[in-house]
Amino acid sequence: PTKWRTMVEDTRRRWNMSAVLGVGPGYMDERIRPYNRHVTQHRQEGHYYSSMWRAAIEARPDAITINSFNDWGHGTQIEPVETPAREGYLDYGSLGPSGYLNLTSKWLHSWRSSRHASRHASRAKGDKPPG
Repeated sequence: PTKWRTMVEDTRRRWNMSAVLGVGPGYMDERIRPYNRHVTQHRQEGHYYSSMWRAAIEARPDAITINSFNDWGHGTQIEPVETPAREGYLDYGSLGPSGYLNLTSKWLHSWRSSRHASRHASRAKGDKPPG
């Protein structure tokens, strides 16, 4: 995420293409690939997901994707979870069963607000609005 802003600007300037960034809640596929622990990204009670959204919004992409909506096997799901979670899977801790949908809603609203503000600022300056 530290270079996302540069990637977005380069994509637009060099290739005249829309810039799309992806966020995710974490990654843990040790249940199906025990040898793959080195790529695990812990969720940190939603902090990792929020940090990804924050970095994506600051980079001002044309679109943001969520990687992978309900992939329990890779630990990237954001759908509501039963408490306790199915055997071998983690629940969302203090976030509660719908915690990641709530975070998604919050960050989506923040992104939409930032795009709206950016468009108004660009129009006031006479620039072409992004996206």
